[in-house]
Amino acid sequence: MTDRKEISFKSLLSEQQYLKNLAGATITRFGDGIDTIAFAWLIYEITGSKSLLAITFGVSGLPNLIFGMFSGVITSYFPKKNTIFLCDILRGSLALTISILYFSGNVTTFHILLVTFLNSTLESFRHPPSISIMPLILKEEKIDLGLSFNASLTNASQVLGIAISPILLSVFGIGGALIIDSITFFICGIIVFSLKYKDDFVNSKKLTLKSGISDFKDGFKVLLGSKFFINLCIFAAIVNALFVPISSFSPAYVADLGLGPEGISILETPLLIAMTVFALFVPKLKSKFGGKNIFILGGFVLGAVYCFFSVIHYFNFPEIYVLLALGGFIMGGALITINIPIQIAITTKIDKEYLMRLTSILGSLTQGVTPIAAFILGGVVEFITIEQLFLIFGVITSIIFLLQIFNKNLDELN
Repeated sequence: MTDRKEISFKSLLSEQQYLKNLAGATITRFGDGIDTIAFAWLIYEITGSKSLLAITFGVSGLPNLIFGMFSGVITSYFPKKNTIFLCDILRGSLALTISILYFSGNVTTFHILLVTFLNSTLESFRHPPSISIMPLILKEEKIDLGLSFNASLTNASQVLGIAISPILLSVFGIGGALIIDSITFFICGIIVFSLKYKDDFVNSKKLTLKSGISDFKDGFKVLLGSKFFINLCIFAAIVNALFVPISSFSPAYVADLGLGPEGISILETPLLIAMTVFALFVPKLKSKFGGKNIFILGGFVLGAVYCFFSVIHYFNFPEIYVLLALGGFIMGGALITINIPIQIAITTKIDKEYLMRLTSILGSLTQGVTPIAAFILGGVVEFITIEQLFLIFGVITSIIFLLQIFNKNLDELN
Protein backbone atom coordinates (compact mmCIF):
# COMPACT_ATOMS: atom_id res chain seq x y z
CA MET A 1 0.00 0.00 0.00
CA THR A 2 1.22 3.50 -0.79
CA ASP A 3 2.53 5.48 2.18
CA ARG A 4 -0.07 8.09 3.08
CA LYS A 5 2.67 10.66 3.75
CA GLU A 6 3.71 10.59 0.11
CA ILE A 7 0.21 11.32 -1.15
CA SER A 8 -0.82 14.88 -1.96
CA PHE A 9 -4.02 16.47 -3.22
CA LYS A 10 -2.39 16.57 -6.66
CA SER A 11 -2.58 12.76 -6.82
CA LEU A 12 -6.39 13.02 -6.97
CA LEU A 13 -6.12 14.49 -10.47
CA SER A 14 -5.44 11.00 -11.83
CA GLU A 15 -8.70 9.63 -10.37
CA GLN A 16 -11.04 10.29 -13.30
CA GLN A 17 -14.21 8.77 -11.88
CA TYR A 18 -13.67 10.51 -8.55
CA LEU A 19 -13.34 13.83 -10.35
CA LYS A 20 -16.56 13.24 -12.28
CA ASN A 21 -18.41 12.42 -9.08
CA LEU A 22 -16.86 15.50 -7.49
CA ALA A 23 -18.08 17.66 -10.39
CA GLY A 24 -21.64 16.43 -9.90
CA ALA A 25 -21.51 17.01 -6.15
CA THR A 26 -20.05 20.49 -6.66
CA ILE A 27 -22.82 21.50 -9.05
CA THR A 28 -25.62 20.27 -6.83
CA ARG A 29 -24.09 21.93 -3.76
CA PHE A 30 -24.15 25.21 -5.68
CA GLY A 31 -27.89 24.66 -6.01
CA ASP A 32 -28.07 23.79 -2.31
CA GLY A 33 -26.53 27.17 -1.54
CA ILE A 34 -29.30 28.91 -3.46
CA ASP A 35 -31.90 26.63 -1.88
CA THR A 36 -30.61 27.41 1.62
CA ILE A 37 -31.67 31.02 1.26
CA ALA A 38 -34.63 30.66 -1.11
CA PHE A 39 -36.46 27.81 0.61
CA ALA A 40 -35.80 29.05 4.14
CA TRP A 41 -37.20 32.45 3.23
CA LEU A 42 -40.13 30.85 1.39
CA ILE A 43 -41.07 28.98 4.56
CA TYR A 44 -40.86 32.09 6.71
CA GLU A 45 -42.70 34.19 4.10
CA ILE A 46 -45.58 31.72 3.80
CA THR A 47 -45.91 30.74 7.46
CA GLY A 48 -44.57 33.79 9.32
CA SER A 49 -44.26 31.49 12.34
CA LYS A 50 -41.19 30.48 14.33
CA SER A 51 -42.96 27.32 15.49
CA LEU A 52 -43.73 26.29 11.91
CA LEU A 53 -40.06 26.79 11.05
CA ALA A 54 -39.18 24.17 13.64
CA ILE A 55 -42.05 21.92 12.55
CA THR A 56 -40.92 22.11 8.91
CA PHE A 57 -37.40 21.21 9.98
CA GLY A 58 -38.83 18.34 12.00
CA VAL A 59 -40.78 17.08 8.98
CA SER A 60 -37.53 17.07 7.00
CA GLY A 61 -36.10 14.66 9.55
CA LEU A 62 -39.05 12.25 9.63
CA PRO A 63 -38.02 10.22 6.54
CA ASN A 64 -34.77 9.22 8.23
CA LEU A 65 -36.76 8.05 11.20
CA ILE A 66 -39.28 6.16 9.05
CA PHE A 67 -37.23 4.89 6.09
CA GLY A 68 -33.60 5.46 7.04
CA MET A 69 -33.19 2.22 8.91
CA PHE A 70 -34.03 0.15 5.81
CA SER A 71 -32.96 2.44 2.94
CA GLY A 72 -29.45 1.00 2.84
CA VAL A 73 -30.80 -2.54 2.69
CA ILE A 74 -33.25 -1.73 -0.11
CA THR A 75 -30.76 0.26 -2.22
CA SER A 76 -28.12 -2.47 -1.87
CA TYR A 77 -30.17 -4.49 -4.37
CA PHE A 78 -29.71 -1.88 -7.12
CA PRO A 79 -26.71 -0.31 -8.88
CA LYS A 80 -25.56 2.65 -6.81
CA LYS A 81 -25.32 5.20 -9.61
CA ASN A 82 -28.81 4.29 -10.86
CA THR A 83 -30.29 4.97 -7.43
CA ILE A 84 -28.46 8.30 -7.13
CA PHE A 85 -29.56 9.30 -10.64
CA LEU A 86 -33.23 8.53 -9.94
CA CYS A 87 -33.19 10.37 -6.61
CA ASP A 88 -31.55 13.45 -8.15
CA ILE A 89 -34.03 13.61 -11.02
CA LEU A 90 -36.96 13.34 -8.63
CA ARG A 91 -35.49 15.92 -6.24
CA GLY A 92 -35.03 18.31 -9.14
CA SER A 93 -38.63 17.72 -10.16
CA LEU A 94 -39.84 18.57 -6.65
CA ALA A 95 -37.92 21.86 -6.65
CA LEU A 96 -39.39 22.65 -10.06
CA THR A 97 -42.90 21.82 -8.82
CA ILE A 98 -42.71 24.12 -5.80
CA SER A 99 -41.39 26.95 -7.99
CA ILE A 100 -44.36 26.56 -10.37
CA LEU A 101 -46.76 26.62 -7.43
CA TYR A 102 -45.06 29.74 -6.12
CA PHE A 103 -45.27 31.53 -9.48
CA SER A 104 -48.96 30.65 -9.74
CA GLY A 105 -49.63 31.92 -6.23
CA ASN A 106 -50.90 28.54 -5.09
CA VAL A 107 -48.11 27.44 -2.74
CA THR A 108 -49.34 26.69 0.78
CA THR A 109 -47.90 25.42 4.05
CA PHE A 110 -49.18 21.95 3.11
CA HIS A 111 -47.20 22.02 -0.18
CA ILE A 112 -44.05 23.09 1.67
CA LEU A 113 -44.41 20.31 4.24
CA LEU A 114 -45.17 17.71 1.57
CA VAL A 115 -42.24 18.67 -0.67
CA THR A 116 -39.96 18.83 2.38
CA PHE A 117 -40.99 15.31 3.40
CA LEU A 118 -40.63 13.86 -0.13
CA ASN A 119 -37.28 15.56 -0.73
CA SER A 120 -35.89 14.22 2.54
CA THR A 121 -37.27 10.77 1.72
CA LEU A 122 -35.31 10.75 -1.53
CA GLU A 123 -32.22 11.99 0.31
CA SER A 124 -32.51 9.11 2.80
CA PHE A 125 -32.38 6.64 -0.10
CA ARG A 126 -29.63 8.56 -1.91
CA HIS A 127 -27.24 8.87 1.01
CA PRO A 128 -26.16 5.20 1.46
CA PRO A 129 -25.12 4.65 -2.19
CA SER A 130 -23.45 8.07 -2.38
CA ILE A 131 -21.28 7.18 0.64
CA SER A 132 -20.54 3.61 -0.43
CA ILE A 133 -19.61 4.61 -3.97
CA MET A 134 -16.51 6.48 -2.77
CA PRO A 135 -14.34 3.39 -2.04
CA LEU A 136 -15.24 2.08 -5.52
CA ILE A 137 -13.98 5.14 -7.40
CA LEU A 138 -11.02 6.08 -5.18
CA LYS A 139 -8.06 4.06 -3.89
CA GLU A 140 -8.14 3.32 -0.18
CA GLU A 141 -4.92 5.22 0.56
CA LYS A 142 -6.48 8.36 -0.93
CA ILE A 143 -9.78 8.24 0.98
CA ASP A 144 -8.71 10.76 3.64
CA LEU A 145 -7.58 13.29 1.04
CA GLY A 146 -10.49 12.55 -1.26
CA LEU A 147 -13.13 13.16 1.42
CA SER A 148 -11.36 16.33 2.59
CA PHE A 149 -11.02 17.74 -0.93
CA ASN A 150 -14.61 16.79 -1.70
CA ALA A 151 -15.79 18.63 1.43
CA SER A 152 -13.65 21.66 0.60
CA LEU A 153 -14.72 22.05 -3.02
CA THR A 154 -18.41 21.33 -2.48
CA ASN A 155 -18.52 23.76 0.43
CA ALA A 156 -16.82 26.40 -1.74
CA SER A 157 -19.50 25.82 -4.36
CA GLN A 158 -22.23 26.18 -1.74
CA VAL A 159 -20.58 29.42 -0.58
CA LEU A 160 -20.89 30.74 -4.13
CA GLY A 161 -24.55 29.72 -4.26
CA ILE A 162 -25.31 31.42 -0.95
CA ALA A 163 -23.31 34.51 -1.86
CA ILE A 164 -25.23 35.16 -5.09
CA SER A 165 -28.64 33.93 -3.88
CA PRO A 166 -29.75 37.36 -2.57
CA ILE A 167 -29.02 38.75 -6.07
CA LEU A 168 -30.93 35.89 -7.69
CA LEU A 169 -33.84 36.41 -5.29
CA SER A 170 -33.99 40.12 -6.13
CA VAL A 171 -33.83 39.45 -9.89
CA PHE A 172 -35.77 36.21 -10.34
CA GLY A 173 -37.62 35.88 -7.05
CA ILE A 174 -37.96 32.74 -4.93
CA GLY A 175 -39.55 30.78 -7.78
CA GLY A 176 -36.71 31.57 -10.21
CA ALA A 177 -34.07 30.63 -7.64
CA LEU A 178 -35.77 27.27 -7.09
CA ILE A 179 -35.77 26.60 -10.85
CA ILE A 180 -32.00 27.07 -10.89
CA ASP A 181 -31.79 24.70 -7.93
CA SER A 182 -33.78 22.07 -9.82
CA ILE A 183 -31.44 22.32 -12.84
CA THR A 184 -28.41 21.56 -10.65
CA PHE A 185 -30.10 18.35 -9.45
CA PHE A 186 -30.72 17.24 -13.04
CA ILE A 187 -27.11 17.92 -14.08
CA CYS A 188 -25.69 16.10 -11.04
CA GLY A 189 -27.86 13.04 -11.70
CA ILE A 190 -26.70 12.83 -15.33
CA ILE A 191 -23.02 13.13 -14.34
CA VAL A 192 -23.26 10.42 -11.67
CA PHE A 193 -25.10 8.13 -14.11
CA SER A 194 -22.07 8.37 -16.45
CA LEU A 195 -19.65 7.02 -13.80
CA LYS A 196 -17.71 3.86 -14.66
CA TYR A 197 -16.57 1.56 -11.88
CA LYS A 198 -16.68 -2.09 -10.85
CA ASP A 199 -19.37 -2.74 -8.29
CA ASP A 200 -19.09 -6.19 -6.73
CA PHE A 201 -21.40 -5.34 -3.86
CA VAL A 202 -24.82 -5.19 -5.53
CA ASN A 203 -27.00 -7.78 -3.80
CA SER A 204 -27.66 -10.54 -6.33
CA LYS A 205 -30.60 -12.00 -4.40
CA LYS A 206 -34.19 -11.08 -5.20
CA LEU A 207 -35.49 -8.33 -2.95
CA THR A 208 -38.24 -9.73 -0.76
CA LEU A 209 -39.49 -8.91 2.70
CA LYS A 210 -37.70 -11.97 4.08
CA SER A 211 -34.36 -11.22 2.39
CA GLY A 212 -34.59 -7.55 3.34
CA ILE A 213 -35.18 -8.35 7.01
CA SER A 214 -32.34 -10.88 6.93
CA ASP A 215 -29.90 -8.35 5.45
CA PHE A 216 -31.00 -5.73 7.97
CA LYS A 217 -30.34 -8.14 10.86
CA ASP A 218 -26.87 -8.92 9.46
CA GLY A 219 -26.05 -5.24 9.27
CA PHE A 220 -27.36 -4.59 12.78
CA LYS A 221 -25.25 -7.45 14.16
CA VAL A 222 -22.14 -5.82 12.69
CA LEU A 223 -23.11 -2.54 14.34
CA LEU A 224 -23.76 -4.12 17.73
CA GLY A 225 -20.42 -5.93 17.48
CA SER A 226 -18.49 -2.64 17.50
CA LYS A 227 -18.36 -0.54 20.68
CA PHE A 228 -16.86 2.27 18.62
CA PHE A 229 -19.83 2.54 16.28
CA ILE A 230 -22.32 2.13 19.12
CA ASN A 231 -20.69 5.04 20.96
CA LEU A 232 -20.45 7.11 17.79
CA CYS A 233 -24.11 6.45 17.05
CA ILE A 234 -25.34 7.46 20.52
CA PHE A 235 -23.10 10.50 20.67
CA ALA A 236 -23.97 11.68 17.14
CA ALA A 237 -27.69 11.37 17.93
CA ILE A 238 -27.30 13.63 20.96
CA VAL A 239 -25.29 16.18 18.98
CA ASN A 240 -27.82 16.20 16.13
CA ALA A 241 -30.53 17.04 18.64
CA LEU A 242 -28.40 19.82 20.10
CA PHE A 243 -27.85 21.35 16.66
CA VAL A 244 -31.55 21.63 15.84
CA PRO A 245 -32.02 25.26 17.04
CA ILE A 246 -29.47 26.86 14.69
CA SER A 247 -30.63 24.66 11.81
CA SER A 248 -34.33 25.39 12.16
CA PHE A 249 -34.51 28.91 13.58
CA SER A 250 -31.92 30.77 11.47
CA PRO A 251 -34.54 32.69 9.39
CA ALA A 252 -36.36 33.84 12.54
CA TYR A 253 -33.06 34.52 14.31
CA VAL A 254 -31.74 36.87 11.62
CA ALA A 255 -35.17 38.50 11.38
CA ASP A 256 -35.01 39.22 15.11
CA LEU A 257 -31.65 40.89 14.47
CA GLY A 258 -33.40 43.19 11.99
CA LEU A 259 -32.08 41.45 8.87
CA GLY A 260 -33.78 39.99 5.79
CA PRO A 261 -32.65 37.10 3.53
CA GLU A 262 -29.18 38.65 3.39
CA GLY A 263 -28.85 37.83 7.10
CA ILE A 264 -28.82 34.10 6.35
CA SER A 265 -26.25 34.76 3.64
CA ILE A 266 -24.07 36.73 6.09
CA LEU A 267 -24.20 33.75 8.46
CA GLU A 268 -23.93 30.89 5.97
CA THR A 269 -21.29 32.30 3.59
CA PRO A 270 -18.40 32.60 6.10
CA LEU A 271 -19.53 29.32 7.68
CA LEU A 272 -19.03 27.52 4.40
CA ILE A 273 -15.84 29.44 3.58
CA ALA A 274 -14.40 28.15 6.86
CA MET A 275 -15.53 24.61 6.04
CA THR A 276 -13.89 24.95 2.63
CA VAL A 277 -10.57 26.12 4.04
CA PHE A 278 -10.41 23.93 7.15
CA ALA A 279 -11.31 20.79 5.18
CA LEU A 280 -7.97 21.01 3.35
CA PHE A 281 -6.09 20.90 6.66
CA VAL A 282 -8.09 18.27 8.55
CA PRO A 283 -5.97 15.31 7.30
CA LYS A 284 -2.81 17.02 8.61
CA LEU A 285 -4.49 18.05 11.86
CA LYS A 286 -5.81 14.52 12.30
CA SER A 287 -2.34 13.09 11.69
CA LYS A 288 -0.66 15.51 14.12
CA PHE A 289 -3.17 15.82 16.95
CA GLY A 290 -5.42 12.77 16.48
CA GLY A 291 -8.95 12.54 15.12
CA LYS A 292 -10.50 12.28 18.58
CA ASN A 293 -8.83 15.45 19.87
CA ILE A 294 -9.85 17.66 16.95
CA PHE A 295 -13.33 16.11 17.12
CA ILE A 296 -13.70 17.11 20.80
CA LEU A 297 -12.20 20.56 20.24
CA GLY A 298 -14.59 21.17 17.33
CA GLY A 299 -17.57 20.26 19.51
CA PHE A 300 -16.48 22.50 22.37
CA VAL A 301 -16.01 25.44 19.99
CA LEU A 302 -19.42 24.70 18.41
CA GLY A 303 -21.05 25.08 21.82
CA ALA A 304 -19.10 28.28 22.50
CA VAL A 305 -20.32 29.80 19.21
CA TYR A 306 -23.90 28.93 20.18
CA CYS A 307 -23.39 31.01 23.33
CA PHE A 308 -21.82 33.76 21.24
CA PHE A 309 -24.90 33.92 19.01
CA SER A 310 -27.08 34.36 22.09
CA VAL A 311 -25.59 37.81 22.83
CA ILE A 312 -25.19 39.34 19.35
CA HIS A 313 -28.55 41.10 19.64
CA TYR A 314 -27.07 43.38 22.31
CA PHE A 315 -24.91 45.07 19.67
CA ASN A 316 -25.80 47.64 17.01
CA PHE A 317 -25.23 47.86 13.28
CA PRO A 318 -22.76 47.44 11.65
CA GLU A 319 -21.21 45.41 14.50
CA ILE A 320 -23.99 42.84 14.14
CA TYR A 321 -22.94 42.08 10.56
CA VAL A 322 -19.34 41.52 11.61
CA LEU A 323 -20.20 39.40 14.65
CA LEU A 324 -22.70 37.27 12.72
CA ALA A 325 -20.12 36.60 10.02
CA LEU A 326 -17.39 35.89 12.58
CA GLY A 327 -19.61 33.44 14.45
CA GLY A 328 -20.49 31.70 11.20
CA PHE A 329 -16.82 31.37 10.25
CA ILE A 330 -15.80 29.87 13.59
CA MET A 331 -18.81 27.53 13.53
CA GLY A 332 -17.85 26.32 10.05
CA GLY A 333 -14.35 25.43 11.21
CA ALA A 334 -15.78 23.60 14.21
CA LEU A 335 -18.26 21.61 12.13
CA ILE A 336 -15.68 20.38 9.64
CA THR A 337 -13.36 19.13 12.41
CA ILE A 338 -16.30 17.18 13.83
CA ASN A 339 -17.62 15.74 10.57
CA ILE A 340 -14.56 14.68 8.58
CA PRO A 341 -13.06 12.34 11.23
CA ILE A 342 -16.48 10.65 11.43
CA GLN A 343 -16.75 10.34 7.63
CA ILE A 344 -13.24 8.89 7.38
CA ALA A 345 -13.96 6.37 10.14
CA ILE A 346 -17.22 5.22 8.55
CA THR A 347 -15.73 4.92 5.06
CA THR A 348 -12.55 3.10 6.09
CA LYS A 349 -13.59 0.98 9.07
CA ILE A 350 -16.75 -0.63 7.69
CA ASP A 351 -16.46 -3.55 5.28
CA LYS A 352 -17.66 -2.54 1.79
CA GLU A 353 -20.20 -5.37 1.84
CA TYR A 354 -21.98 -3.79 4.82
CA LEU A 355 -21.28 -0.12 4.12
CA MET A 356 -24.68 0.76 2.63
CA ARG A 357 -26.61 -1.10 5.31
CA LEU A 358 -24.63 0.33 8.22
CA THR A 359 -24.66 3.83 6.75
CA SER A 360 -28.45 3.84 6.63
CA ILE A 361 -28.80 2.30 10.10
CA LEU A 362 -26.35 4.79 11.61
CA GLY A 363 -28.04 7.65 9.76
CA SER A 364 -31.48 6.63 10.96
CA LEU A 365 -30.45 6.19 14.58
CA THR A 366 -28.45 9.42 14.74
CA GLN A 367 -30.81 11.63 12.75
CA GLY A 368 -34.05 10.14 14.00
CA VAL A 369 -33.86 12.35 17.08
CA THR A 370 -33.89 15.49 14.90
CA PRO A 371 -37.65 15.63 14.16
CA ILE A 372 -38.46 14.78 17.77
CA ALA A 373 -36.25 17.61 19.02
CA ALA A 374 -37.63 20.00 16.38
CA PHE A 375 -41.26 19.33 17.30
CA ILE A 376 -40.48 19.83 21.00
CA LEU A 377 -38.58 23.06 20.36
CA GLY A 378 -41.43 24.29 18.18
CA GLY A 379 -43.44 24.46 21.39
CA VAL A 380 -40.61 25.60 23.67
CA VAL A 381 -39.79 28.65 21.50
CA GLU A 382 -43.23 30.04 22.28
CA PHE A 383 -42.13 30.52 25.91
CA ILE A 384 -38.45 31.49 25.65
CA THR A 385 -36.49 33.53 23.13
CA ILE A 386 -34.29 32.01 20.45
CA GLU A 387 -31.28 33.68 22.10
CA GLN A 388 -32.05 31.97 25.41
CA LEU A 389 -32.42 28.67 23.58
CA PHE A 390 -29.03 29.17 21.91
CA LEU A 391 -27.37 29.84 25.26
CA ILE A 392 -28.82 26.72 26.88
CA PHE A 393 -27.89 24.49 23.97
CA GLY A 394 -24.43 26.04 23.70
CA VAL A 395 -23.54 25.19 27.29
CA ILE A 396 -24.90 21.65 26.95
CA THR A 397 -23.06 21.04 23.65
CA SER A 398 -19.67 22.13 25.05
CA ILE A 399 -20.06 20.00 28.18
CA ILE A 400 -21.07 16.89 26.26
CA PHE A 401 -18.09 17.14 23.90
CA LEU A 402 -15.61 17.78 26.71
CA LEU A 403 -16.84 14.66 28.52
CA GLN A 404 -15.76 12.59 25.52
CA ILE A 405 -12.15 13.01 26.64
CA PHE A 406 -12.89 10.07 28.95
CA ASN A 407 -14.59 7.99 26.24
CA LYS A 408 -11.93 5.45 25.24
CA ASN A 409 -14.17 3.94 22.57
CA LEU A 410 -13.76 7.10 20.45
CA ASP A 411 -9.99 6.54 20.31
CA GLU A 412 -10.62 4.79 16.99
CA LEU A 413 -11.24 8.22 15.44
CA ASN A 414 -7.44 8.51 15.54
